Amino acid sequence: MKSIRKPRAYLCKITVNRCLDLLRSSRKRREAYVGPWLPEPLLTGNAASVGGMDRTAALREEDPETALLHKDQLSFAFLLLLESLSGRERAVFVLREALGTGYEAIADMIGSSPVSCRQLYSRAKRKLNAASRFKGNLETVNPPVPAAGREVYARTVERFAQALAHGRAEELLQLLTSDVVTLSYGGGKVFAALHPITGIERVSAFLLGIASRRTADTAVHPAEINGLPGFIVLIGDHPSSVLCFDFDPSGTHIRQVFITRNPEKLGNIRIQNK
Repeated sequence: MKSIRKPRAYLCKITVNRCLDLLRSSRKRREAYVGPWLPEPLLTGNAASVGGMDRTAALREEDPETALLHKDQLSFAFLLLLESLSGRERAVFVLREALGTGYEAIADMIGSSPVSCRQLYSRAKRKLNAASRFKGNLETVNPPVPAAGREVYARTVERFAQALAHGRAEELLQLLTSDVVTLSYGGGKVFAALHPITGIERVSAFLLGIASRRTADTAVHPAEINGLPGFIVLIGDHPSSVLCFDFDPSGTHIRQVFITRNPEKLGNIRIQNK
C-alpha cells in the first residue's frame, strides 16, 4: 500500500471532496422543499438545564463542526448566506477563512490551480456581500460582539421572549428593526410560513399569533445557538422549534428571526435526564 506522506492534507482533501458531493446532492433534494430552507441550528454553548429542572439540552461535545463554529463565531445568518455560493466557492472560502489554508493547498484539494482558487475566493466574497441585504462588508452580516459583551444580545433575546409570552406588542415592536425579516422552516413536515415575512408590523403580528397558540406544556429555554443567544421551544420534553436571531450592530434590535421547526433539523438537541 502506498504510504501517505502528508496525512492532514490527505484527510482534508477527501473531506472536501465528500462535502462537495453532499452539497450537490442536498441541493437537488432541496428543490422539493416546501417554503424557505434554513441550515441546521447547532447548540454551541455549555450544556444548560431545560425547564429549570433536572434535564439537559446538549450537543455532542466532540462534534468538530461545533467547535469550529464556536471558535469563529459564524452566525446563523452567515451560514445562510453561504448557501448563495457554489460548492467550489464555498469550499475555497471556508478553507481560506476558517482554516487559513494556503491557495496552493486548496488547489490540490479541489483539483484546481492557485490562481483559480484566488478567483473563486474573490468571487465568493463578492457574492456574499451582494447576497446580504445589509450590503457593506461581511462584518455587517456577522457583526462583532457589542462592546458591552454578549450580555447585550442575551438581554435582547430575553426581552423578546418575554414580550411574546405576555403578548406585549408595543415592547416587541421596540425590539425589531423596521426592515426585519422572519424565515420559518418546516421542510414540509410541520406547519411553517411558506414565504419570508417582511416588515416590522407583519413580523410582529406573525410572531404574536404563534405565541398566542402556546399550550400549558409549552416551555421556552434560552440557549446559545451558532454562537449567539436564542431559545428552544419545548412541548413537554420534546423540542418543537428553535429560534435564533441576527442583530443590528448595537445588539439591541433584531433584524432577522430564524424559526426552525422541521423535526429532521432538531436532531442535534438532546433532552437527557441527569
